[in-house]
Parts: sequence; structure tokens; C-alpha cells
Amino acid sequence: MVDLETGDDAAEPPLRDPAETQLQLFITLWVMAFSFHFFESTPFDAWPVILAGIPCLLLPGSLVAPAAFLVVSTGVVTMNLPAASNHLVLALMVNLALGGAAIAALIVRRRTGAGRQESLDRWLQLVFTPVALTLMVVYFFGVFHKLNTSFFNPDVSCAGSLLRQGLSLQGISRAEIPGGIIVVSAVLTLVWEALILICLAVPRLRRWGILIGVLFHFLLTWSQFYDFATFVFALYVLLLPRESFGRISNPDRWRSLAIAGWMISAGLSIAAHLSGSPTSPMGLRWHTIKVIFWMVAVMPIMLPLLKVSFFGDGPSAPRDWRRRPAWLLVVPLVAFFNGSTAYLGLKTVANYSMFSNLRTEEGRTNHLIAGVSALEVTGILRDTVDVHDLRFAEFDLGPLAQAQGDVFRLRRQTRWAKEDTTVRIPWLELRRAANLWKSAGLENVYVDYTHNGVRRELANATADPVLAAPLPVPTRLLQAFREIERGDNPVRCRW
Repeated sequence: MVDLETGDDAAEPPLRDPAETQLQLFITLWVMAFSFHFFESTPFDAWPVILAGIPCLLLPGSLVAPAAFLVVSTGVVTMNLPAASNHLVLALMVNLALGGAAIAALIVRRRTGAGRQESLDRWLQLVFTPVALTLMVVYFFGVFHKLNTSFFNPDVSCAGSLLRQGLSLQGISRAEIPGGIIVVSAVLTLVWEALILICLAVPRLRRWGILIGVLFHFLLTWSQFYDFATFVFALYVLLLPRESFGRISNPDRWRSLAIAGWMISAGLSIAAHLSGSPTSPMGLRWHTIKVIFWMVAVMPIMLPLLKVSFFGDGPSAPRDWRRRPAWLLVVPLVAFFNGSTAYLGLKTVANYSMFSNLRTEEGRTNHLIAGVSALEVTGILRDTVDVHDLRFAEFDLGPLAQAQGDVFRLRRQTRWAKEDTTVRIPWLELRRAANLWKSAGLENVYVDYTHNGVRRELANATADPVLAAPLPVPTRLLQAFREIERGDNPVRCRW
């Protein structure tokens, strides 16, 4: 390039390595995803991930900031166990893969003296296979769990429940939806998710899997799942070829627009939370407005990526699967084991089975493959209890409870807990709940239940030596259970 004033050769502007752009766009969406998890319901609880995420957004060239964010976000997920949302469980698995790949890349760097760019390239190569397989595991069980009679029953199907919820959140009357439409929606959901899975598995079809995945999750956001969508979109960034990111025109501008949209979303979420009303002063539902500005936050990143994947000079060569280092494949294997726990009899929550209508308790299953019952290795789901009455003297949390979480978190951990309503749950789940209430400092929790034909009334369940007996740490951290339908009744749609 020639300087027009002096006639001398001017230095070419430095070209950013595509790997740097890929990392920056991924970590931007990853920070947003964790914050959107809280923006949806409890925006004031987002401060840990926001404080840890701001350095990632302000210092895009830093590697220390993303590492610190991985540590903080992993701690946040751990605090939400065992009844964590599916997207948080997915995030935990991915964080393990990201951290493991970083350690492997650092070891090679110290041994060979490789530079930053070479190490970053190696890290992106190492994370691809475990991250892609982990995401595919979630899609696989998202399909497999729904292969049950209740999911295709228009009276109870989660497909119908989510359709009605989407209409309600936009302020549209929850009119009766014809059963045929619900069944068609259920079938389309399965086919769509299966198509995403197949395309992600085949390298030359992967960009198509990402495109239809973006469309699928975009539709789900109207039913309150824009946090899940953001996590998935961030992982899509890691699955695209590195060369694609070198073809994005002015990525800093798009990233700045995304951050601006995210900041507006944060303000809107706080305003919606403080208003105490589902409707904004503008007349639109708060949820509608939040979804619109969620799109303002994520689309400046996703649209340019989709554009360079399908247009321009032609798509970049897709990444091939890598089997080394083999120890990183432990992450997708753990993810697969977690998805299998409903059939192994280990737990029914946080194993990608929410909104699937699946039943595997008490030796009964509604799965279309009846043989899955033979996989059960424990008797946990067969040892059940009827909780006839449950009353909390007060939910005025003391300092200990405030340090461990508020009422909202406690209720999310035991969504089955309903006062003056009989529910059936595994005995282990009632014991876990008693341990949870005890650790939160709650007292005078009245429980009336029947177990093994014996009915007991406890004025203070958290002090009972049987019900509140300490549980092993793995049980408290990893196992949670849903309410169980009585008899052979269709399974209602539940979280």
C-alpha cells in the first residue's frame, strides 16, 4: 500500500488471526448465555457471572479473563445442582472440556515453546470433538426421551404445553389448540431435533445443522428458552471452521452491537423484575420485549457467521473428528451417562429429560422401547413415598439460608413441593429435600407422608433423625427426582 502524501510504502494494517475472532465471539456468547439464565427470572442473581464476564468483554485479547470466567461459571452451575436446568448441565460439561483442552494445550506449549497463536489454534482443535459430541448427546437424548406415548398424547404432550405457553407469554389468549396440531407439533419437534443431530454428525452437513438449529431454537425462545438458545449458539461458534472467521467483515463492529444489545437486555430484565407485572408500560408483554432484545444481542454474531458459511467465496472445509487426546472424550461419555440415568434408576431431573413427558419410575415406563426398563440398576425409583401435606411455618430465611440461596432457588430445587396436595416422589427425594431445608436453616417444616405403608406426621422434618439423616455428598449434588404419576395415567408435562 502506498501513502498518497509521501509516496512511500505504508505498512499494511495487521491482520487478526481467525482463531482470535473465533475465541472472542465464543466467549462473548458464553458470557451472555450465563447472564441470560438469570435475566429470565432473577436478574439480581446474575452479578457473579456479570462481574466475571465484563473483563472478557472489555479485554477481548486476554486469555486470563476467559479462564477466570470458566472457574466462576462452573461454580455457579455447581450451586444450582442437582436440580439444575438442562443448559446449565450442558455448560458444566462444556466447561470441563474447555478447561481440559486448555491444560493439554498449555502442557504442549511449555514442552515445545509454542507461541500464543499456535497454542490458541491447538486449543480450538482440541475442544472441537468433545464439545461437538457433548452437544450431540444432548440432542440425542432430547429425541430419545420424547419417544414415549405421553409426548404424542394431545391431552398432556409437552408440545402442546409449550405452544400454549408461547401464546400466553405474548399475551395471546390460551385458546384450545386442536389435538391434531399438537400431535403434528410433537412429530415436527422430534424430526427437527433428529435432523440437527444428523447434520452435526456429518462434517459436510454441519453448517446446515447449525442453520436449522438456529431456526429451531429461535422458535423456542418465544416459549421462554432464550437462555438455552444462547448456550447452544455459543457452541455452534466452536463447531465452525476457523477459516470462516477470517471472512467476517469487521467482526469488532458486530461484537460491539451484540454487547450493546446485551446491556439493553440486562436493563429490561431488571425493569421487568421490578415491575411485578407481565405487561410493560408500552402494552407489550415483557417477555416479548426481552426476546426482541435477545435477538439484538445474539444475531449480530450469528448472522455474519451464517452468511460466510453459505455465501461469499464458498464454505470453508468442515472440521474432521479428532480422537486425540482420548482422555478428553471422557466429557461426552459423562454427558451420555448423565442422559441415561433416567433408565438406570439414578435420577429423573437434570438429565436432558425435562419437557419430554418421560416416565421410568416404579417399574413402569411409557417409552416406546419397553426394554429400556431392563437397564435399571438401582431400586431408587421403585422406593416411593406419598407426601400428603407439606407446610412451611415461614420462609423468612436467616443469614445461612441467604448465603446459600433464596426462596426461589429452594423452590426450584424441589419443584414437586406443593402444600396441601398429595404428591408421590422417590423416598430419596424427600430425604434430599429435608437435607436441603435443613442446610438452609429452615425450621418447623411440617410433613405428613406415607412410606412402606406407614404414615408419619412430623412437626419439624428438618430435625427428624430418619428423614433428615445426612446423605452422601454425591447424592446431595447429583441426584434429584420429579413427581410421579399415579398408576398408568398419562405423564403430564413437567420441567
